[in-house]
Amino acid sequence: MKEMPWGDFEYLCLHILEINGIINFSPTEKNQKGIDFCALLELDRYSLPGILLKGCRVKIVGQAKRFSREIGEGLVRNFKTFLEDVQEPKRDVIEKLPKWFKEIKSPILGIFLTTSKFTKGAIKYAQKEGIILKDGEQILEDLIKSPDSGKWVSTVENGKFIFNKNAFFDFFKNFGKEIL
Repeated sequence: MKEMPWGDFEYLCLHILEINGIINFSPTEKNQKGIDFCALLELDRYSLPGILLKGCRVKIVGQAKRFSREIGEGLVRNFKTFLEDVQEPKRDVIEKLPKWFKEIKSPILGIFLTTSKFTKGAIKYAQKEGIILKDGEQILEDLIKSPDSGKWVSTVENGKFIFNKNAFFDFFKNFGKEIL
């Protein structure tokens, strides 16, 4: 993942959202005040019909960082500021978000994904502020469980995985074209 072009990593992050049941995901325009993608989670899909969560939706804004170094508390704090700009909403931020995102009235959740790891300070701050963090190892686990993983991962007799880097990169180049 660390070798992927940053744009393809953003599409990989959208795929992670998709395999976790999140819909209406879309990348934002480049230089979008720290917001790389938007999505929608319909919570009634995870509840008994007609019970408590019927019609409940949560909007998601996220940031994807393809870094080799650890993500510190400062970057998570910056993301929290961007998240607040969407929640308030600040005109210069919200006007560049997708129309569907602006029209839906619901709570907003922040998700920060990275190819690397988060420092303890970043994790503690995110927990305090209600931001979901997903590091490279967690993303890899999701990718192995992905229904599409057979396109880039195969298992040999001894239970080890064989990873096809070219097929992996090609999938996310094509995935990005499909959602635009």
